[in-house]
Amino acid sequence: MKNETKQPGTNFMIHISIDTEDKKLLRAIRALLDLSGASYKETRNDSKMSSQEFYAKIDRSLKEAEEGKVTKVHNKKELHSFLEEL
Repeated sequence: MKNETKQPGTNFMIHISIDTEDKKLLRAIRALLDLSGASYKETRNDSKMSSQEFYAKIDRSLKEAEEGKVTKVHNKKELHSFLEEL
């Protein structure tokens, strides 16, 4: 995995998918993102993904992981550190 230093003014994107109707959880996630200063876009997809689309998405994710485009977070402390860097 690459060890890259984030340069000031560098833009990057994080993709997070959350499949829940829990309004309290969604508000908490939005508040956390707002506090971190991260920009985000919300979308709704009322249709269900086909198994072919599901496996294609898994393949894309694996490719990104192989290319080092991931950040591993193992515990709450690491999550807070990661969010502070955003």
